[in-house]
Formats: sequence, structure tokens, C-alpha cells
Amino acid sequence: MPRENVRGAVAQRDEGDGQLEAVRQQIRDARGWFEKVVPSHVNAEQFVAIGLGVLSRDPELANVAKRNPQSFMVALSECARLGLTPGDGYALTHFGSEIVGMIEYTGELELIYRTGRVRTVIAEIVWTGDTFSRGLHPHDPPTFAPAGGRFPKAAERGEPEGGFAYAVFPDGTCSRVVYMAEDEIMLHREAAKTKRFWDGAFWRSMWLKTFVHELKKWVPTSPEYLREVMRVLAAGDLPGVPQMDWGPAPALPQPPRPAIGDGEPAAGQGSPQAPAEPSPADGGGKVNGAAVKVITDLLAQFGCTGAARLGAVQVLARRHLPNSSTLTAAEAERVRVDLEGMLRTAGEDPQGYWPQAIENLAQAWRSERPQDFPPDEGEPQ
Repeated sequence: MPRENVRGAVAQRDEGDGQLEAVRQQIRDARGWFEKVVPSHVNAEQFVAIGLGVLSRDPELANVAKRNPQSFMVALSECARLGLTPGDGYALTHFGSEIVGMIEYTGELELIYRTGRVRTVIAEIVWTGDTFSRGLHPHDPPTFAPAGGRFPKAAERGEPEGGFAYAVFPDGTCSRVVYMAEDEIMLHREAAKTKRFWDGAFWRSMWLKTFVHELKKWVPTSPEYLREVMRVLAAGDLPGVPQMDWGPAPALPQPPRPAIGDGEPAAGQGSPQAPAEPSPADGGGKVNGAAVKVITDLLAQFGCTGAARLGAVQVLARRHLPNSSTLTAAEAERVRVDLEGMLRTAGEDPQGYWPQAIENLAQAWRSERPQDFPPDEGEPQ
């Protein structure tokens, strides 16, 4: 090779290395920004290290980042905002001279699970040979069993025709079930910037990701938002918002008590005492009028009004409350979040969903912690 060509190649390599180092330095310099953006469970310094590692592992991505560092930083910032990991739950890919971030199937699931408000997520592709039928209610899980043996091959199951996804909440209730037929799934494929994942070996992951992405509309996915609302509500009354009271505690539904020999009550089954007020260190701090109004409005959507409101709030808070002023700000936030989750679960019929749902929660409380359950009707209040 002529000496001039060698010099040119070396100069080009050095220039490229310098451009890549400039991108790396830009990521390091953005650590303070990432600290402000990432959720509390993410370490900003570790996030920067992983971002640098992505460039080292993928030469093609690094070449595009050298030409368009801004697009790389935008994609990395979005990954940080979501609290996901570059290259693991959040893919950094390139289209021509632009780098684009995409949430992967595992990332969609992480966003749902992270809140702690979902116990499990079920997502399945349905093939023409499978046993499948929809639930009677939008929140009833479908009946599903794959065709073939214990580990069926694709030939045994036929052709893929659609799929479904739903979440199961901690109380055992289900979210609205998302059903998608093949033609609707293909609309998502057509909207994608690239078809290579859809048409390649990982098409199953793309279908499942689409189901879970639609499911996110029906489940909570932002713990940071919940914590911020809780902070605002705990800060004190908002100007112009009156204090509200739900009145005296009503009697709550009681499951039958087991018979006790000789007519004597069993130990611990006398009239329960109200637990001590939580201290500020335990999440105490009085609820304010704004929080009470939010809860009142949510209960009204279920048709729960008047004297029934305090009983419902007691069940959701798992604590005997003489009146609304004894609810703490932390308890009010938990009640609000639970009510919003139940509202999403109830779908188009919240008033039909409510009676059995609150009854189930009351029965669970009475069974798990009978000493905290309010007295039966007729006992001293």
C-alpha cells in the first residue's frame, strides 16, 4: 500500500476514535442529568457505565453514534427516564443515520411489575388448533390450552391467529383482558420503523410485546408518579379545599363465625380495640381535604355514597376509623391507588363490580386479621 494511503487510513482511524471518545465523554458529562431523570431504583453512575458498554459491544451502533451523537443521547435519556437498562429491556437500534430506542417485551413487563400493584401477567399467542374461548366478562380470563402434547410443535398447533394478555392483581382480581386478532397485530407491524424483528426469528416476542403494550393501558406503571402524589397529599391542605367527613363508621359485612364450645368466646374474639394511631415515622400525618375529596369522587363512581363510604375506606385501609379525620396521608394514598386499580379492573361496569369486590376484601380482612376488624352490628361502636 502506498505510504499516502497508509497515512490516510491511520488519520481516518484516529479521527473515528476521536469521534467515538467524544460521544463517550458526552455520556459521562450527562451523569448529573441522568441522576435527575432516572427513577429512584436506578443508580446513575451504573447507568452511565452500561451506556458506555453498549457502544463498545456494538460497532455498528458506535459508528452511527459518531455520526449522530444527538440521536444516541435522546434514546439513552428516554431509557433513563423509564428506568430500564440499555440493551436489556430497552433496545438501542439504528435506522440509517439515526439511533432509536425501543422497549422490548421484557421491558414492558418490568414497567408493569415494578409498581408492586400486579401479581403476575399472563400473555399467550393463540393458534388455530388450540383450545380457546373468551371469558364471559371483560375481566374474566379466557379458557386456553395449547394443542398437541406436553411440548407441542408448531405443526401440531396450526397457524397463529391472535392472542391475549391480562394482569392478576394482589387481591386475585383480574385486569381487563386484552384480545388481539392477527389483523390488528399486523397494524402494529405496519407502524413499526423496521420489519426485521417482526419478520425474523423473534416474531413471537414481537406479538407478545404488542399484547403487553396494550395491557399497560389497563394497569398502573409509574411508581414515581404514585410517590409524588403521595408527597403532595401529605404536605397539607390545599388552599380553598374544605375538610370533608364521611360520618360515623357503619357496620361492615360479617362472615359467619365458627361455633365455640360451651358458649364461651374464643381467646382474642371479644370486641376488638382500635389500633393505636400511626406515628409520623410509620406514615402518619393527617389526611387533608384534597385527598378525601379524591377518594370520595372515586367511591362515587362505584355508587358508594353516604354512610357506606367510611366502611369501604376502612376495608381498603385495613383499619378501624371512627371518622375520616383519623385516616393518615399515607393510608389515603394507598386507598386512592387501590380504588383507581379497581376502577380499571371494573371497566365499563364499576357499580356492578363493586359490591362483590368490597365484600371479598372485607372477608379477607376479617379472616386474616380478626383482631383489627370493626365490631359486628349491634356491638358497641
